Amino acid sequence: MRIQKKHNFLLVSILFLVLFSMTPAIYCDSDEYEMGIDENGIIVWEVIDADEDQIEYLLSVAELDEDDFDYEEEDEIKYEINSITEVSDEEYYIISYDEYENDEDQGTKAEKIAMDPGELAEDLEDFELDDYSITFVLTDTEDYIDEVGDDVSDTYKPFVYTSGSSVILNGSVGSFLFWLKMDYDKHGILEEILLVYDGQEIFNMEQKSYTKSNRLPLIWIIIIFLLIIGAIITIVIALIVVLTKHAKKKKPKKVPTPSEPSVIAEPEQLEKTQIVSEDEAKKKPKKTQFCSNCGAERDTDSAYCTYCGSKF
Repeated sequence: MRIQKKHNFLLVSILFLVLFSMTPAIYCDSDEYEMGIDENGIIVWEVIDADEDQIEYLLSVAELDEDDFDYEEEDEIKYEINSITEVSDEEYYIISYDEYENDEDQGTKAEKIAMDPGELAEDLEDFELDDYSITFVLTDTEDYIDEVGDDVSDTYKPFVYTSGSSVILNGSVGSFLFWLKMDYDKHGILEEILLVYDGQEIFNMEQKSYTKSNRLPLIWIIIIFLLIIGAIITIVIALIVVLTKHAKKKKPKKVPTPSEPSVIAEPEQLEKTQIVSEDEAKKKPKKTQFCSNCGAERDTDSAYCTYCGSKF
């Protein structure tokens, strides 16, 4: 009976303290199961039903503050996943994300997912869900969940069991039974959480969407920025080198200046020069000739030698 009372109290505590307070958690890799979500994933849940009066009663029984569970119908909870880090020696992954409630930033938080389904089963039994997440599980989802159910000890099987891709917790508060079902999608993300108390649904939240963000991790933004800067510097240097070589090839060679500039004669001057040359040619002395008979100098204007009378 003592175990039953402790079990009932802590089941309520699980719902209101752990699931929605989003305390830090961790996750690990294995050869059998894999992470089904990616960095930059965006997950949105919407509150479909919330019976505030019944929830307030359960909170009072569990001795919890109402601020630990302040959800109303049509509220939206969004996670923007920043990073998924493997911690292989400890066998978990750390999932870091930014949480938003109705677009209001709730800060950066983290959760962990147990590599071994038996670790999650042990958490469910010992009600120490601050250690491992129940918002995320590994994939293949149904196999993982099924193994969680198999690993629950016989003592707790009436209170903690699994069905398909769902984990189910049940117990009693006062004289009424409550039933809490957590269903997961193929990515291992909480798809629906349903709380039934005294045969009536008092809380229901469903996954609205799972998409991938277009934003890049900060490290990739830095790397791309440095690559762009490097490319610009390289192009500028290459242009300077090419333009410098081109300018050297086009530089005109220095031509020596003649001591006296050539003067091109006008046509009239050429004609005058030609006439003068002809006159000078006429004035040239004729070649001296001698008589072949007596050897006296010949008078070129006479047909006979003036000394011997010989005819030329």
